[in-house]
Amino acid sequence: MLPRPGKSAVPLVETAIRQTKPGPKPTKLRDGAGLCLLVNPIGSKLWRWKHRYLGKEKLMPLGQCLNVTLAQARQSRDDAHQLPTV
Repeated sequence: MLPRPGKSAVPLVETAIRQTKPGPKPTKLRDGAGLCLLVNPIGSKLWRWKHRYLGKEKLMPLGQCLNVTLAQARQSRDDAHQLPTV
């Protein structure tokens, strides 16, 4: 079963990511703690981390799904979360 677009209580798995097909609009598959996979209509899949910095919402790109695995994206999110603030 593929995860539904939008808010998801279930973390992503590699097989669901590979089976996700592009639709007519960009789709976000959420993993948790701000990490999501953006699936564009042209077929690109991009990892993004949504967080707040100094009270403002920020979006940090973590790489393309072809180059960055789910485990690497989670590790990048955790590493970035641990960075000290100014």
